[in-house]
Amino acid sequence: MTIVVIYLTVTLYKRAVKPAFSDEKGYTVIVDAGHGNPDGGATGISGTGESEINLKISQKLSAKLKEKCYNVIMTRETEEGIYSEGNSIKEKKLSDMHNRERIINESGADIFLSIHMNSFSDASVSGAQVFYSVNRVEAIALAEAVRQRLIPLYEKNDRILKEAPKSVYLMNKAKIPACLVECGFLSNAENEALLMSDEYQEKIAEAIASGIDDYFKGDTDEK
Repeated sequence: MTIVVIYLTVTLYKRAVKPAFSDEKGYTVIVDAGHGNPDGGATGISGTGESEINLKISQKLSAKLKEKCYNVIMTRETEEGIYSEGNSIKEKKLSDMHNRERIINESGADIFLSIHMNSFSDASVSGAQVFYSVNRVEAIALAEAVRQRLIPLYEKNDRILKEAPKSVYLMNKAKIPACLVECGFLSNAENEALLMSDEYQEKIAEAIASGIDDYFKGDTDEK
């Protein structure tokens, strides 16, 4: 039932609201590298830190989007989080989230994508997962366009599109179409090895950039 609802929603969105597209885009995309010191995020089975990989993929994604003539806003461009106050880790993380929220909702950007890595107790679980914000119906089409481009990157990658839980702060607060991309599982040895590879990070970045292009063209059919 969930899959049918998502499919119908994406289809209705495509018919009713197709974003204007031209080669001279002028669209603004916020690329959010999740976490950042002192919040390192998940840790891979070999000790790989999520925060660092998030940043590397986000930087590559930013470069590819600029090549495609998009305007790009990065929430962070260093290993540090973007907190502006707080003494404890909890206070710094809260400040960081509020600052990211302000960027999303005060920058005048068209869409927001948050880059993350996944982790699970079952080490056999693998693949990319995309979540969408419920605040704007366009987010479903955006997330699906990105998901379709990520599918070929993993041998087993049949993970369906999912609504972001209300506990995901930025997805809950975003006033523009927003999605969160879990690029793979650091808890899976094969996924972790791929995600640490510069070549594979480039492939992920290119897939997400192509998905964004598909969204603005109104093309969310399977690739």
